[in-house]
Amino acid sequence: MNNTALHLTLRELRKNILTPRFIGGVALVGLVLGLSGPFQTFEMLEPVPRVIYWTAICLLTYLAGWFVGAFTTRLIESKTKNKFFQILVSGIAAGLAVWPVVIGINFIAFGGIDTENLPAGTLLIYCVLIAILVTAAPELGFHKISKQKNAFTSAPKIVSRLPLKLRGVLISLSVQDHYVEVSTSNGKGLIHFRLLDAIDDCDGVDGLQIHRSHWVAIAGIKSIFRRDGKVFVETIMGDLLPVSRTYLPEVKKLGLL
Repeated sequence: MNNTALHLTLRELRKNILTPRFIGGVALVGLVLGLSGPFQTFEMLEPVPRVIYWTAICLLTYLAGWFVGAFTTRLIESKTKNKFFQILVSGIAAGLAVWPVVIGINFIAFGGIDTENLPAGTLLIYCVLIAILVTAAPELGFHKISKQKNAFTSAPKIVSRLPLKLRGVLISLSVQDHYVEVSTSNGKGLIHFRLLDAIDDCDGVDGLQIHRSHWVAIAGIKSIFRRDGKVFVETIMGDLLPVSRTYLPEVKKLGLL
């Protein structure tokens, strides 16, 4: 198992769920579904148990599906750049993870699943299809436009110093003579800056310095590996950045190696 991919996925999952937006969203969806009672749960459960049931479904299926889907994506994105294949495999993996969660919750709530109206095989197909659609959603055109707008409005200061065509998700910073090379999802640009000042301008971005000449965003790390006794970070843009002995303990502390 790829420990780097596992640690990065766990970090991202913790970061996503420990927000008021996520907690409020799950509570709201659970309440709406609990009050409306779809799939005959209105007749089968009282109001309070029904809300608890749907809140558990929303929360646990999200955690299982997101984690397995994101972990699978990290594992296969280094093997192929084919987005369709990535979405298909990650969606199937997420659906397979969600399926036993739904069955388990139904066993607790109803003592089993309704095999007459919804056989386990049919439930599996539904879980996989829904997971594939959810995985594909970020790749839809309208969602990309929304993400691009958010990237510009919430970009850290260091990215806002780049030409418009280079502004994107911040990946890494590297010293180049008297300049700092800023790497984003849209390319690289040079800024006449000290590295420490550039790092100060990475407000709101979770990252760490790995060398006196290099800083990397956590979300920009693809893998971390040893080669000839040295440690390197590979970014999602394909750059290899060395990790010095001084900063190696911080990398280990974060569980990234």
